[in-house]
Amino acid sequence: LFDAALRVLDLTAERDDKRRGELVLARGQAQMHAGEDAARDCLLEAVALAQQLGDSDLLGRAALSLGGFGLSPGIVDDKLVGVLEDALAAVDASDSALRARLLVRLAVAIYWSQQPDRREGLVDEAIAIARRLGDPATLAFVLDQARIATSGPDNLERELSWVHELFALS
Repeated sequence: LFDAALRVLDLTAERDDKRRGELVLARGQAQMHAGEDAARDCLLEAVALAQQLGDSDLLGRAALSLGGFGLSPGIVDDKLVGVLEDALAAVDASDSALRARLLVRLAVAIYWSQQPDRREGLVDEAIAIARRLGDPATLAFVLDQARIATSGPDNLERELSWVHELFALS
């Protein structure tokens, strides 16, 4: 359906890059949920469109979706890290759900890097923002991703407290 919508958009007389970006993002998200290999390229296309448009919200949402593929053991996806850093630089520095989610997603993306202090800082900032927002869905997302970003034998007690909080939020 998203492919059809994009074809229809190509037939219109007026160019609408914002709508194209939204459709490409939605298409990439659908492909990702369906387990299609083309999802990553589609989401990278949404990132590129957002950057061309200077649309920080679209860029942030595309970066979040791109980060949804999970971790590959022992590998840091430098492309993903760059996209997440670009998105964070583009979004407003004030508290927002998008900012909190991008921060924690970046912490997950650098899990295999040799930057534990940076990961901890990103997680702490994301959790603080999520708590200030008072949005249970954002806090749940952040706590779940924070658990992944800081997973290890030294953090079991903190992880357990986050899991208990996640259950309470659900």
